[in-house]
Amino acid sequence: KTKSYIINIYPYIYKTKIEVVYLGYSIHPIQKNPNIKLPEQYILFVGERGGYKNFDFFLKSISPLLHKDKNLHVLCVGGRSFTNDELALFNGLKIQNQLIQYTAADGELYTLYNKALVFVFPSLYEGFGMPVLEAMASKCPVVLSNASSFPEIASDAALYFTSNDNIDLEKKISLMVYDKNQRTLYIKKGTENLKRFSWQQTTNESIKIYRSAIN
Repeated sequence: KTKSYIINIYPYIYKTKIEVVYLGYSIHPIQKNPNIKLPEQYILFVGERGGYKNFDFFLKSISPLLHKDKNLHVLCVGGRSFTNDELALFNGLKIQNQLIQYTAADGELYTLYNKALVFVFPSLYEGFGMPVLEAMASKCPVVLSNASSFPEIASDAALYFTSNDNIDLEKKISLMVYDKNQRTLYIKKGTENLKRFSWQQTTNESIKIYRSAIN
């Protein structure tokens, strides 16, 4: 997807001069447990929450789901502590008791993904989206917006919602949260999709490009 953006912005650059190398992932099952008491049932959001990350839209979309199921929580990993504006939003939506923010160490990430019912990435733009592979490697099903690089990276291994369609997002999350068969299916698809990515492959393809440039 980044390649297409470059071509659109700089149309005078030859397409043959641009090579795409996918990243790998570095998350593994042998990790320590998080220093936090996790909810029994939670939806996972990872990373920064401002602007194009679409966090406010995500919360507004799932607030009806949280109202119906008080045992369901949203765990926000990474980013900063909740801002006053965010806290006001939580209160306005009446979901303030179902939101948790946690700054995790790298060694805790596998468990946080693995114990989630679903990982949701509602971002409007990502050049790659490393958390998508991290979730799949942690056997966590994924719901993504059908925007940017997501379909390219996740292929058919994610459940997609139409960007900025709050009803569709709530529907897709609800399906993944409450349908165990769907979760199992997408965990399996995610594991298969991971075969396309590795740091060794990233290294090999990068070296190939450098050698080609030198020649």
